[in-house]
Amino acid sequence: PRPALMQIAKRFFSPEENAILLALTDPDQLEKFYMLWCRKEACAKALGRSIPATLPTLEVVETDVSAVTVQVPDTRGERPCILCVRDLKPGPGYVGAVAVLGQRMRLRCFDFALKCF
Repeated sequence: PRPALMQIAKRFFSPEENAILLALTDPDQLEKFYMLWCRKEACAKALGRSIPATLPTLEVVETDVSAVTVQVPDTRGERPCILCVRDLKPGPGYVGAVAVLGQRMRLRCFDFALKCF
């Protein structure tokens, strides 16, 4: 395991998320770390909240293959809400995620070839 990543995970990830990371080996551990981080960051942005304050309060472990449903706890006197999170694979070696309020989303991705003249 990568010590620096595991220190960050210990601070910002849930016990279940940390257990998932520890069960993996490089490079799977690295990809899963960034996937979890991107999911958490997408949730924080969808909620309009600070990333450092929000990341430790969310657990973004997948429940099925197509989307992750995240129950956002009441941490600021607000009603709990649900976010739908989808993973993105923009290219080899890259990961991303998008989150919206609600239990489902319709997401269409396009692949464009870049031509240089």
